[in-house]
Amino acid sequence: MITVKNIIGKSIAVLSSDGLKLYNAIVEDLAQNNPIVIDFDGLDQITSSFLNASIGKIWMNAPDLAESLNFKGTSTSLKQRIELVKENALNKGKSQLRDEAIREYMQEA
Repeated sequence: MITVKNIIGKSIAVLSSDGLKLYNAIVEDLAQNNPIVIDFDGLDQITSSFLNASIGKIWMNAPDLAESLNFKGTSTSLKQRIELVKENALNKGKSQLRDEAIREYMQEA
């Protein structure tokens, strides 16, 4: 199980850079053929930017593997956002996520 709070070291998941930490943890487990359960328990805030940089990137780069992702500790709202991130990743392509990451980076700088 991948506990997001442990991976990013805080109770808010808002930055795409933190999303990349989760992405790397997911890729590591996928490479070891481990079952993937992503646990969102203990998080106070989760943004679409974070989800795009982590889960969205998995769906863009490995949609077949992404289908094996399971989620724990998700509210109805988070489930809806995860589904939207999935749809965006699969339907709108890489440019949208790249553009959003650039905008977020520019806001953080």
